[in-house]
Amino acid sequence: MSIALQRSRPDREAVEHIEDKVVFGNTGHVEFSIYNTNVQAKGVVFKSSNPLYCGMLCGKKIVHTDDYSSFEFVPGESLMIPAHEQVSIDFLHADLEAPTKCLKVEIDPSRLNEIIARLNEQVVRVEESEEWRYEDHHFLHFPNTPHIDKILEELVQVSQEQHMFRPALLDIKVMELVIRVLQLQSVIRLLKHSKPLAGTHPLAHLAEHIKTHLEGPLSMEQLAREAHMSVAQLFRHFRNEFGMTPVQYINELRIDRAKHLLHQPRITVTEVCHMTGLNSLSYFIQLFKNTTGLTPKQYQHQFVRKNTEPLVLKRNYADLPESSSPLKTHQI
Repeated sequence: MSIALQRSRPDREAVEHIEDKVVFGNTGHVEFSIYNTNVQAKGVVFKSSNPLYCGMLCGKKIVHTDDYSSFEFVPGESLMIPAHEQVSIDFLHADLEAPTKCLKVEIDPSRLNEIIARLNEQVVRVEESEEWRYEDHHFLHFPNTPHIDKILEELVQVSQEQHMFRPALLDIKVMELVIRVLQLQSVIRLLKHSKPLAGTHPLAHLAEHIKTHLEGPLSMEQLAREAHMSVAQLFRHFRNEFGMTPVQYINELRIDRAKHLLHQPRITVTEVCHMTGLNSLSYFIQLFKNTTGLTPKQYQHQFVRKNTEPLVLKRNYADLPESSSPLKTHQI
């Protein structure tokens, strides 16, 4: 994505002496732009009159909110800023050789409401989940999913095209982005609080059941009975709510558990395979490599050699404890 941005040369509109705003497209419903920062600065104030999506591309920011919470904002992460909410930003490492770049999409509330209404018409949720909605009263800070990365790439590509269909295509891509963020917001809320919700929400109950039975076999028929649904209903509702199939969710949890187990230098890959409920060693190795880009043994050696927390090679939204999670969320 950074390569595509570097090749583009749109006109620049100066916002202030700290950040330059590069407008890539404005459809009336949405403004899509890139903010570039080439100098170090602290306390740069930013606020939008509309809901604002931000995606970090290069460099790093320290974001401070009005309630005095602060967090790092780095490439591969996204941030939703509520309308009229002010943030203060520190650029501690920006310079001409390594500028900070942040993609921003300002969304008209009327367009946002149209997308939500359409989603509620077309994507049926279980009764306990209520309707789709955007919670505009808090910040949402999260690592990008592969879907969101792909949409951002396509947004940049479409914005540089010069033809009559560009405004319509930009609007479609923003609609995709909004839907993915709404879905992710729901996933974060449901999975992070699955334990207290387990008594009233069938999918929260199922998420807790899966977490506590990872070491054994988990068939779709068994999970459907646990959720009091048919297999077809389970598959449809699970995918609508979480954006993944039950099998994908189970595999993400198992690989996350495997990564923690592999932090132990003397544990064998075979032992980890069985402790995560996978009886086929070859399947476990292939699944682990497809997920992280490394074999289990390579991952274990990398961790032991560095003697530090390993890099998160695939973002996992599945198992979110109440504190200290690989998924950083800021909901104020």
